[in-house]
Amino acid sequence: MILLAILLLALPGVVRADDAPAFCLPDLSREKICLDELIEKGPVVLDFWATWCAPCVRALPHLQALSEEFADRGVTVVGICADTPKTVSQLPQFVRGRKLTFTILLDTDNAVMRKYKIANLPYTCIIDTSGALVYSHLGYKPGDERELRSRLIDLLGVASGAAGAGSSAK
Repeated sequence: MILLAILLLALPGVVRADDAPAFCLPDLSREKICLDELIEKGPVVLDFWATWCAPCVRALPHLQALSEEFADRGVTVVGICADTPKTVSQLPQFVRGRKLTFTILLDTDNAVMRKYKIANLPYTCIIDTSGALVYSHLGYKPGDERELRSRLIDLLGVASGAAGAGSSAK
């Protein structure tokens, strides 16, 4: 049993609950944003994505809806874009065109992706206020946003009927 646990923890994409690696990345305005500053405000949802990744792009409206729904509960949604320096100049127009208002950070050299042991996109995780990675999910298919929303509700201790009545994250 111990060997199985060790093997599972060694798999790429599997991060233990106490392992939310710290990082600082620039946002679209080139202002440096650090994870520890975000955690001070409340739980953080990190979504690693790229403009060339179709499932990533399909997930973005749902992340926007979650950002709007949970903002007043202290949750910060952060998109970490893995586009290359060649395409990052087009990112502000891409974000505006999709009416995304949550924070977008740039990981153009994939340094943070490597810290989180992410090999594929999209990858979404929740980090609680103690800095623990408490949920992670690789990929996106319609309906995955319901699980993410449920995990946030559980983390916040919010009665599901009270959270997001009328939410567009369906």
